[in-house]
Amino acid sequence: MYSSSEKVNETSLDVNPTNLDLGQVSSNYKSQNQQKYVENGQIKLFIPSFAGFMDSKSSYLKFNVLLSGNVKQALTPKADAHGLFSTISIYDGTNSTLIERIENYPLLVSSIAPYTENQSVINKKQLLEARSDEFDMDLCPFFDNPKEGSSNTDYEFVQKKVAVCLQLQTGIFTSENLIPIMALEGLNIVIDLNTVKRAIKVFPYGINGTGTAYEAKNKTLTASGTQTTITVKQDISKCGFIKGQTIVYPKTGGGSGEVVLTKVSSTTADETVLTFASTDMTGTNAIAEDAVIIIKDTELDACAFEISDVELSIKDVTPPKQYMDSLMKAMNTKDGYNFDIKTYDLYKNNLVSSELTSNMFIPCLNHRAVAIMSLPMNNSDSVDVKSDSYQTILDACDNYVYSIHGKHQPNQKVDLTMLRNSRTDQLQLFELSKAIEACGYSLLDVRDSYKNFIIARSVGRMNSTSNLSDGSLNLEISYLSTANKNKLFHHYVCHKRRVILHSGVPPLVIM
Repeated sequence: MYSSSEKVNETSLDVNPTNLDLGQVSSNYKSQNQQKYVENGQIKLFIPSFAGFMDSKSSYLKFNVLLSGNVKQALTPKADAHGLFSTISIYDGTNSTLIERIENYPLLVSSIAPYTENQSVINKKQLLEARSDEFDMDLCPFFDNPKEGSSNTDYEFVQKKVAVCLQLQTGIFTSENLIPIMALEGLNIVIDLNTVKRAIKVFPYGINGTGTAYEAKNKTLTASGTQTTITVKQDISKCGFIKGQTIVYPKTGGGSGEVVLTKVSSTTADETVLTFASTDMTGTNAIAEDAVIIIKDTELDACAFEISDVELSIKDVTPPKQYMDSLMKAMNTKDGYNFDIKTYDLYKNNLVSSELTSNMFIPCLNHRAVAIMSLPMNNSDSVDVKSDSYQTILDACDNYVYSIHGKHQPNQKVDLTMLRNSRTDQLQLFELSKAIEACGYSLLDVRDSYKNFIIARSVGRMNSTSNLSDGSLNLEISYLSTANKNKLFHHYVCHKRRVILHSGVPPLVIM
């Protein structure tokens, strides 16, 4: 059992790849059953023991992604291709020991991402991780979008397969040290896939009638008689309508009508012409000027994704002979050979909107915690492809403070008045930055903490850890009376996990 001061790891060896003279080779391992994977599926990968040692930070998961459905869509913002996954579990080669498991993996990735990105990182993610801007369709890699103000006589919507290259954000795959695959008798990686509604987000153009800036509004009142076109006040580059879609429009006499588009075209900037079969738009069937036209919801229900050609590319390294001899000697001792990884465990709490003050008990089991991040998610609204599934909510939060070992940390409540007014609070940002850096990330952007709300606390100083397994971890939080959302809190505890290896014995994992 470990306390706030870190115990010296006497039986570990220096396995940082920068400190050894290594022979290196890249090896690719395809997923088992090499099939095409869809929502709620499962990808299994195996790294055999003869791989030797793995340089984790030079190892990547590669695959192709194809989105289907007659609608302009991309992967969930900030999570990008990580959002296709739900849970990642990593076992030893015999499947007898779970080394780590990260639940709701894309929530963790997407919450940290805004604080650990600059423009260079964003550009890299656009190239490698299928990053899209959730409002700019020109940057979406899954289809070619018409240019702003362009003349387009018949826009053809063609979806593209996108190649992805990801570094998995788990303890094993972000380790600074080499991972002894041979001593683990191999490595099994199991990836549970997400649902479409959580992995995909459609662009906000033409999907609602709530008064947003992305609505497609009818240009003029329709003339009497039948019609074959509607002109909307929306540039074709910002138009969500495509050929073959069913669109819905309000009638001046009440109710709604719908037509199937046979062509989408444009000859003038800021206007798009929607063509369909001859339809009666006489009298009460007419469309009023500025009436909002939307894509029928059944079109959104047909969204899907497909993952193919999955393989794990690892950097397989060979340490010097004297190092290998030292490792084998350590494995034959009573204490064995051991190494640490930094990973996450997830704990959850529900909070109803009427409960304005709460002292949440977090049933943490971790002996060597370094930081905690609490993410309040909207639990009132259903999940769908119209919204960002991993957006945290502030919901009129007034203040918070953690209680650890019977003491408030920090020693004063963190007031969130500034965040509620779309500004940055110094104390909240200081607490958050310490926690993110304790988790092993570099803090690169602090501008939008009110948009990407995280409650966080570092619980160790100078690379030390804290024992939170004694039932002493609580979050005290207060809301104003204007709070109106039920919330599901996801508490991620970042901690050091020790893997101990003995010859001929399954690995022992200490939390």
